[in-house]
Amino acid sequence: MEALRKSPSDPVMLNLSLNPLTSGSVDYILETVKTKPSLEAVVLQGSRLGDEGVKQLVEGLLYNHAQTKKLSSEEEEGSDSGKKELQELDLSDCKFGDVGAGAVAKLLNSDMDVDTLTLSYNHAISSQGWSLIGNALNGNRNLQTLTLDHNFIGNDGLQCLCSGLYDNRSLTALDLNDVGLSQAGGATLNELLKRNTTILEITLTGNRLTDEQIDNVQKYIALNKSVNPEVEDSIRN
Repeated sequence: MEALRKSPSDPVMLNLSLNPLTSGSVDYILETVKTKPSLEAVVLQGSRLGDEGVKQLVEGLLYNHAQTKKLSSEEEEGSDSGKKELQELDLSDCKFGDVGAGAVAKLLNSDMDVDTLTLSYNHAISSQGWSLIGNALNGNRNLQTLTLDHNFIGNDGLQCLCSGLYDNRSLTALDLNDVGLSQAGGATLNELLKRNTTILEITLTGNRLTDEQIDNVQKYIALNKSVNPEVEDSIRN
């Protein structure tokens, strides 16, 4: 990462997938993100950050964000035009649980413009952690894509997430493949889609839902697409 920081390049992605990174690596990641403001995506899939590493990462990202806002406010109006911050964060299989989920919730509660978040394969997150994330989703206005596949969410965790999504109007895509849902979860999804008309895609393979429940979800999704054609077009493009 030091070579990247010193290079004249303007990368848009920092991909550190499948590296045995721990919390001791977070300062280097944060310094790279700060040094390379062109970065729009950070991918940490398969790292060993754990709860402490994810907490440290989020706190650092929020600190950098606050500093950027402060500097921008001190510049002349319009001189900051077109500047972007981190938009995509992949924390899949980063070995964290409820403490890390609480840190993710803190990120979602902030005004950072993260529109794509991946949290797959973090099996230590319990219903308590999903409740924290669900509460944060209730007030989030930036996130568009949330990938949660292969977590132990279950029906109770899904209820926590959906409670936070009832009034959310930014999320359009939700990946719930293989998250331990049964028929009670299908009923929860139906209730969500009755209230939320902006979700345009939900993936549900690997769950114990009936064909009828899956068909009902898809009917609601089709209805959402019919009333939000401009959003669907922007996703396709």
